Amino acid sequence: MITLPVRRSDFPERLKGVMRLLSRSERASLCLVAGNPAYLTEEERKMPAGGLLASAVKRVIGELGPETEVFVGTERVENVVARLCAEHNVVPFLLLDDHSPELLARLRPNSNRLAVYVPFAVGPRREDAIPSLISYVERRMRALRLSGRPTDHLDRFCVVGNQHDVSSRIRHLSRQYDVVIGYPANPNPEQIKFWSLLG
Repeated sequence: MITLPVRRSDFPERLKGVMRLLSRSERASLCLVAGNPAYLTEEERKMPAGGLLASAVKRVIGELGPETEVFVGTERVENVVARLCAEHNVVPFLLLDDHSPELLARLRPNSNRLAVYVPFAVGPRREDAIPSLISYVERRMRALRLSGRPTDHLDRFCVVGNQHDVSSRIRHLSRQYDVVIGYPANPNPEQIKFWSLLG
C-alpha cells in the first residue's frame, strides 16, 4: 500500500507515477492522507487538505475506474471522508483510537470497508515492549491536546503486550474493522513474522 500526502508540493507528480503502477499491478493499493504537519513545509501546511483529498479521489477513480479501491486517511477530515464514502465508496483509514459507533456508522454509508492503522509491540513482558511506542503516543497526545502520561493513553492508540494479549486484541479489532494494518514499533524480523502469522 503506497501512502501519498496530498499537501506535499510534489504530490501531483508522485500521484501520476503511482497511478501508472496501479494500472499495471493488482497487488498495489493507494492510501491518500492529508500529511503529518511535522513533515510538511509551512506553505504545505496551509493547503486545504479536504479539498485536495476530494480532488485526488475523483482523479484516481476517473482515470482508473469506479472499481478502484482507494484508502483515505480520516485524521481531522472525517466529514470530507464521510462524503467521499457516500459518493465514491472509498475505504476510510483510521488511526487506532476509541472511535464512537456513530463515527464508524457515518463512515460506512454504503457498507463499505473500514481500515485501521495499529502500531504494535510484542514482548514477553509488557513493560519491555512499551518504550518503543512512547514517542508515537506522545505525538497523538499533542495532536489531540491530551494531558497526562503517555502510558495512560497507550492502549487507546496502540496494541502492546505478550503474544496472547496482542493476538486477542487484534481479533477483537478484526470484528470492528475490515482491514487491520499493523505497524511494528520494533521493525525486526520477529515482530514482522508474528504479525504475518496472525492472518
